[in-house]
Amino acid sequence: SSIVAWTAGRGVIGAIAPRSIDYATGSRRQAPHHARLALTVPAGHRIDQVTVAGASNGATLAWVESWYDKKGAYHSRVEAADVAKKPVIRALSPDNRLASGLTLDNDAAGDEGAAWQSCSTSGACTVQAAGRPAKGAFGSTKTLGAIDSYQSPSLTLSPTGQVVIGW
Repeated sequence: SSIVAWTAGRGVIGAIAPRSIDYATGSRRQAPHHARLALTVPAGHRIDQVTVAGASNGATLAWVESWYDKKGAYHSRVEAADVAKKPVIRALSPDNRLASGLTLDNDAAGDEGAAWQSCSTSGACTVQAAGRPAKGAFGSTKTLGAIDSYQSPSLTLSPTGQVVIGW
């Protein structure tokens, strides 16, 4: 089976603020079709990046969500949810740092891993990651090490569940 996920917005290029994630599923014999709405983020928020990976229970979406608070401060965080009728959204990163460069992968057993770049407002950046066993929940976020602000991490899982993250 296969799945593809995307976000789109309407309006003037450069001012578009996509707020929803759509997806379509396919099979061995048919390409993904029949777009469905997966979720919508609150008004004033936007989805800057989205990724999807197969899971033991279907598929998992992960995305970078950003917004400005009432004082005009910019926030972004990594969030994840299973594709479901009523998805339960879980923040993987704090919203007091700037998240980008998100990557998500899974192995054949359904174990998953996510990694991203997390920067302070002063420009100091680190790689952060969270893992999830098949049919389980994402564990706590781990900070792995420094990364240049212009780089993104890369993550993959081996067939036996070993996680490799590079940057």
